[in-house]
Amino acid sequence: MIEDIATYLQTVGVGTIGSTLFKGQIPTLPDNCVAVFQYAGSSPTVTHDKKVLDSPGLQIRVRNTEYSVGMTKAQEIIDLLSPKSNITIGTGFYLSVVANQNPVPLGLDEKGRHEFSVNFSILKRR
Repeated sequence: MIEDIATYLQTVGVGTIGSTLFKGQIPTLPDNCVAVFQYAGSSPTVTHDKKVLDSPGLQIRVRNTEYSVGMTKAQEIIDLLSPKSNITIGTGFYLSVVANQNPVPLGLDEKGRHEFSVNFSILKRR
């Protein structure tokens, strides 16, 4: 899933994978970047016709030296991803992608950079 979402975010201009957009990690540099993480969501659902739907959690973290720029970037990502339904993103078919909340300021990291988090609920066909 993070491959699909990271590639989509790169396609729409959020960042460049490996440079300002990262999968599964948020490196020490660059100062301003976006990272895509998967975490435990809900258990899979089996539909009446025996199809399996996965419900992983998706977290996007934004780091920026400027609070307002970081907050704006986090909101931009919400607007790009949520709500989406019945859409192919990368190699996956997503029945829904919905933001769980507005951007959450996480405070400053050890180098004084502002961090923000957004969590999404996903429903994806296996």
